[in-house]
Amino acid sequence: MISVTQVLKDFKNKKFEPVYLLVGKEKFFHDQIIQSITDLIFSDASSRGLNRIVLHGTENSLADVVSASLSYPMMSEYKLVIAKDFNKIKTADADPFIRYLDSPQKSNILILSCEASANNKVFNTVKTKAIVVDCRPIAEYKTVAWLKERIAERQLNIVPSALAMLAEYTGNNLLTIDHEINKIIEYKSDNSEITENDIIAVTGMSKEYNVFTFQKALSSKNLIQGFKIGKKLMDSGENINLILAVIFSFFKKVWIVSKSPANSGKLKLSEYQLREIKAVQKNFDQNSLEKILNLLNSLDRALKKSTLSDQAVLHSMCYNICRL
Repeated sequence: MISVTQVLKDFKNKKFEPVYLLVGKEKFFHDQIIQSITDLIFSDASSRGLNRIVLHGTENSLADVVSASLSYPMMSEYKLVIAKDFNKIKTADADPFIRYLDSPQKSNILILSCEASANNKVFNTVKTKAIVVDCRPIAEYKTVAWLKERIAERQLNIVPSALAMLAEYTGNNLLTIDHEINKIIEYKSDNSEITENDIIAVTGMSKEYNVFTFQKALSSKNLIQGFKIGKKLMDSGENINLILAVIFSFFKKVWIVSKSPANSGKLKLSEYQLREIKAVQKNFDQNSLEKILNLLNSLDRALKKSTLSDQAVLHSMCYNICRL
């Protein structure tokens, strides 16, 4: 199994293999790989239209994949066949497909895309014949570094506080991150550093009443301010699941660092994040942080089971964290 970075590097070096298996739940990586090879092997929309075939495991069969893969390119060096949701394809009459894998068309590139592989004859054969690419979601602690690198690729800089804010807001969903970066690029009229105000403007947050000012109120045990900001968030239609996810992510980082200061290096925290965490550690000991994480987990379960209203979840979050 190879990394997304490695396969993209191979593409740039014009190194193409006849069959690829993309496995993992991170849709951004699947899309990035498919878009990269599309841009590299087709010079214009006409050649792409003639030579790029997209199939779906929920609609097409293995016979369709073989038929598309055996056809020759037209006015192009390559033909690209993409089979999405390949794990959902019916595996009946698999022999012709397996025979194709034994001797694939050299002028064709077949990309099989799926969230997870299966344990059957077809997948077991594909794994031995194809280049398998790891498209798993990135670990949460790598989000900030990935986000910073992605912004740098666009020839932009971002201040640490804005970087931390954006990472907390998006989580480790790379499609969401990329979408927000594109919004920031469209919003900014120059190449100046991205600031907290830019993040607030692009995401539609209120400068005073947003999930991060709410987080700061809870971190400082300011119950009145927490209730006030929480009410404003609810009145503005903010998603309680997003609020809960951001607060949980933040306190989890504090808890991890509190267990061992050496963990801050493993989390790849910025100086800004470390300063925030050290400030919070003055207000909550290890036992209190564990209680907060248990509370947030129980509130998440209550939300999923609809046993508590959004407002009740928010009030419980404020009261139980600030009273510790």
